[in-house]
Amino acid sequence: MSFHEQNAKGKAGEMIVRQFYQSRGWTVTDLKQVRGKSGDVIVEKGDRQFIVEVKHDAMAAKTGNCFVETHSKRYDGEKQNYVVANPEYDWICYVLSPEQLFFMSWETISSEISKFRSNKPGIFHKEVKVNAAKYNNRNETYGLLAKIELLKTSPHVATFWHLSPDAWIKANR
Repeated sequence: MSFHEQNAKGKAGEMIVRQFYQSRGWTVTDLKQVRGKSGDVIVEKGDRQFIVEVKHDAMAAKTGNCFVETHSKRYDGEKQNYVVANPEYDWICYVLSPEQLFFMSWETISSEISKFRSNKPGIFHKEVKVNAAKYNNRNETYGLLAKIELLKTSPHVATFWHLSPDAWIKANR
């Protein structure tokens, strides 16, 4: 899959998350419009506001695993870029399909990574390295695999079956 195909899938994941929140009365702003912040969207309702990083894992349905990117080494050998281990994100949403979303707080992911590193039971079961240079300007991407079945039953992971606004209207007539 080329960088442009991967980027299009990411944008589709962001649209699904945007629809998810907007259908529940939240205001969603593209975070790229806000300087000095990282993440994908800011979600607001009343005095509540949080940042959501969106990951669209199209392979999850085939593999039964959700890939959680932890860090990457840039192609030019510069310092590592920590992706998920970023406390600026309040929530990370994994879009596995247009209907299935998993939300994990930064604290949950950080705690689960610590469990994995300490060989304690948790949602992660394997560390992997992916050569991503052909997709983007990174040489190596590292992450952990979580079994989808464990995500569905974890008390610290919110699982939603989301219907698009049109499907929701049809289902609720």
